[in-house]
Amino acid sequence: MRKVVLIAALAFILAPVGARADSVEFTGLGGAWAWDGTTLIIGTSNLSIVGVNGSTLSALTSVGGSNDIIVTVSPGVTGGGSVDVVQSNYSFGVGQCTSDCFLGSFTSSTFSGGSDPGSGGVLTMAFVSGSVDSQLLTDLAGLGFFGGVVPANGATGFLTLTIDPKGTFNGQCPLQECGAVGSLDMSVTPVPEPGSLMLFGTGLLGMGGYLRRKFLS
Repeated sequence: MRKVVLIAALAFILAPVGARADSVEFTGLGGAWAWDGTTLIIGTSNLSIVGVNGSTLSALTSVGGSNDIIVTVSPGVTGGGSVDVVQSNYSFGVGQCTSDCFLGSFTSSTFSGGSDPGSGGVLTMAFVSGSVDSQLLTDLAGLGFFGGVVPANGATGFLTLTIDPKGTFNGQCPLQECGAVGSLDMSVTPVPEPGSLMLFGTGLLGMGGYLRRKFLS
């Protein structure tokens, strides 16, 4: 049994780094939300990349701007929707995503404030699909992340938003409820590129065959 555990641990250590994709953490402060009774639209600014795999990386802070992240939830505050990190400057590489930095979708969300966001609360959702800008992935890989291998253009992840109670943004909204965005935390895990996954899968098959022979012998 000890040998099996040792072999499994060794396989994980020797697996291609690209097969264990790094997660990229974003944060945002400021912005506003608007609610018309059916659709919740959130725009937050001052987007920053704050870390990879939990490590703080203050050097990767973006220049920022209005509506860096736009989240749409419909119907209600527990429906599905989309997350769009619009074109945003950042302080490394070429300095700008060539398209939307991240575009993802989710099927449902949870909201701690009940059915009406007017009292404020925390909105969370998990992405069912998404894609990361290829230039952003290339720049991060060039800095040594993802094992230096550019991942495939796909991602999974989650997003948590804190929204302030109604009327805290620009005083009042005459036609719909609105308020300020308190904070945003988003983690995106790019999909490993296919070559790394193939190597990783081949390694697992080889290990499985070896263990099978050991058990049968």
